[in-house]
Amino acid sequence: MKNVFWSLGGLFLISLFGCSNKEEIPAGIVAPQRMISILTDIHQLETEVASLKLTYDSSTALYKQQQQLLFDKHNVSDSVYTHSFEYYLEHVEMLDKIYAAVVDSLSVRRNMGPRKEPEESGESL
Repeated sequence: MKNVFWSLGGLFLISLFGCSNKEEIPAGIVAPQRMISILTDIHQLETEVASLKLTYDSSTALYKQQQQLLFDKHNVSDSVYTHSFEYYLEHVEMLDKIYAAVVDSLSVRRNMGPRKEPEESGESL
């Protein structure tokens, strides 16, 4: 069932960006599909940190630390991410499409529930 959601999400992204009139993304700007993944993870991180009910200072420090780990995971620097986000803010139609996919991805994640690690019995995902 999980694979069906991911397959549908993938088809949605392909149709979303494959059929649009391709505007050239300048060098140094994160591609839309990659930006969707980064933003999805960022919004999930925000939710997770907010749910911890820490003080403002503690939650800010934790968020910044985890955000850097997220950027490392996606192999992007915070400055490239910021520059890319500013680019998409200037190209609202593209940003709307990106956020439509982010919302869909977050909905799928929410409906799937927390990920379970495979048991040591040799089970694999």
